[in-house]
Amino acid sequence: SVDTMLKYLVILLDDTSMSYCHYENRNTKCRLMALDDLKAGIFFAMKENLTIQFVYPDYDLPQEYKDAINTIDHSDIVPSDCKDDVLRNTADIIIFNNWKELESYEIKEDGIYVIRTSKSELFKKHSLLNKILPVAKRINVVITDIDSFDENDFEKYKEILSSLSKETEKLYVEGKTPQLNLLTDRMMLDKMNNCNAGDENITLAPDGKFYVC
Repeated sequence: SVDTMLKYLVILLDDTSMSYCHYENRNTKCRLMALDDLKAGIFFAMKENLTIQFVYPDYDLPQEYKDAINTIDHSDIVPSDCKDDVLRNTADIIIFNNWKELESYEIKEDGIYVIRTSKSELFKKHSLLNKILPVAKRINVVITDIDSFDENDFEKYKEILSSLSKETEKLYVEGKTPQLNLLTDRMMLDKMNNCNAGDENITLAPDGKFYVC
């Protein structure tokens, strides 16, 4: 039996499923998880009482995969350029791999969005967040090259956070409660905050093996 601390099973449906953290997924060759492995993963989650989060590729899945997925309550994590319009419109979380996709996207009220960005793009495009904050339920900004920050970068980053905090404060005064991981996660923090990979989360990859991350 699995450690009772586990809460989530993340199922990567294809090798090209988009990353939603700072790690880059460099796989470009599609490899869809075997249907039997998918069904076994779903059964495992049922048996261990885990919540499933499916991470999708950008193409439309075969119907038998959709049928298997729909046998259990789950969350859908979907790239913004997914070809499956129905899935993209009903997804729980949408991932943007660049700001250009975000600029032309119709942000939904109470939607949850992940924006993966380099520091240089964040410094240029951060004002876009002010348009999304009043509408979206939550925004996660993931800086993919944060390990390259130098002293000047941290100063710029501090200015950006100051600007965003003023906009967020205005929204709270208006009675709205936007969530932006760069700000509000720190405000509400009462313990160490990380992704909990291998602790609360375990990942089932397309090769049929479990990974802690």
